[in-house]
Amino acid sequence: MATTAASAALALLVLYGAALIFLLQTVSDHYSPAIIGLLLRASALRWAGTLAAIALAAFALIAVPSSWGRDLASGGLLVAAIVVAATACYRTWTVGIDRERVVRLISKLADGRRLAAAEQFIWTALVRGDVETVQCGLRLFPLGTDDWAGLMSWLMGNRGFQDRTWLKMEILSSVLHDGLDQKGARAVHELLKDLLSDSLDQDDIGVADEIVVKVMSALRRAAPFTQDHGQVMCDLARAIWLIGDYRGEAPRNAHVAGQLDYLKSIYEVRRKDLWRTLLERNDIEGIDHFVAFLCITVQDTGAVDAAFSLVFDIIADGVPRGVLTSESVFELANMVGFVRRGAITVVDDQTLSTDMWDGIIADLAYALVAIATPDDDIQRMLTNAGHALLDNPAVVSPGLGELDEAVLVRLDRLLGKQPRYKAARTGEIAARRPPRRRPRPSPTGPARHKGDLRSPH
Repeated sequence: MATTAASAALALLVLYGAALIFLLQTVSDHYSPAIIGLLLRASALRWAGTLAAIALAAFALIAVPSSWGRDLASGGLLVAAIVVAATACYRTWTVGIDRERVVRLISKLADGRRLAAAEQFIWTALVRGDVETVQCGLRLFPLGTDDWAGLMSWLMGNRGFQDRTWLKMEILSSVLHDGLDQKGARAVHELLKDLLSDSLDQDDIGVADEIVVKVMSALRRAAPFTQDHGQVMCDLARAIWLIGDYRGEAPRNAHVAGQLDYLKSIYEVRRKDLWRTLLERNDIEGIDHFVAFLCITVQDTGAVDAAFSLVFDIIADGVPRGVLTSESVFELANMVGFVRRGAITVVDDQTLSTDMWDGIIADLAYALVAIATPDDDIQRMLTNAGHALLDNPAVVSPGLGELDEAVLVRLDRLLGKQPRYKAARTGEIAARRPPRRRPRPSPTGPARHKGDLRSPH
């Protein structure tokens, strides 16, 4: 019995070794050979050591004289060897084929080997078309880390990337999986722009539409809305309107008529939704960032017509709610001045005339007066917006709602032209009558009425 137990334990140990070799070969082919050492230390050595100890104990019983106690011990060792071998095979195979555990093993590698193992992990999955493994690999590193940046750069520079639409969507899902906080927005804005640009270059409007919708939805959920979120919003517009690096070298043209216009309209609608979300939250600081990057977007892309209605909504909605700061008003004024002076290169077929922007000037001035801005700053804003270029009197738009008469009186003095204002309800120019003069008292007595010929004495 002791001999049988020892032989069985030894055979099971050899069997486990063979199974382990087959497993390591599978792990090397499917994931990365870099994790073989970690896999052995994590599970295999412990089980192999246990089986070896059982085999040695069984061989030691051979020297013991035959008795019922030896037979009982030998039977126990035989059963233990079988149970341990079965458990060892199961647990080792579980560790070897579990993607999540393999990912955790890769994360424990040294810095120099971690990125290379992750690239092998994803590449072998791409060759097999293993979407689930790719998903695990894309979430291997935290956003913004050097390893994550290196992995994304390697993926975007890979030739096979352009032929895999699903891979672009998986990358998008991985970066938006946990939302888009400030740190995440700072890390992914260039990647998102490259994803969108690549999709448009390949005429893959469906993927481009998904990118715009999902990213803008993530920006709406971001609280607080920071300048890094504004940068993401701006970079998406650059990818849609321009091709080339940074500000672009040329306007983007559509290979299929109407597709690019459709995507632009989707972006503009989502941008308005983002504005309304910030307005509903009364996120004054977020609105400052939104306005600043909206102005940068207009100047960079030349999408002037697309921004006109949004600029008017910002003033018309923001002034009554009291969420527009002087910084936002000055940003808008500078942008309006660039438009009216022709300093912005328009990339679209412009349908709105420059005169349409003239009415914005008085609205911006009204916004500054409403928040008690000093006169010198208001005059500076008017200069930036090109107030001196107006051919007609500046008129406050009826869209601002019920106008404050006290604000209008002060604005009347600042603008210095008549007539200036439209009544909020009628839309007509309010008439202004000259003030009636009171008669001055005579230095020698009360003033005489016309026709009174009586002597004052």
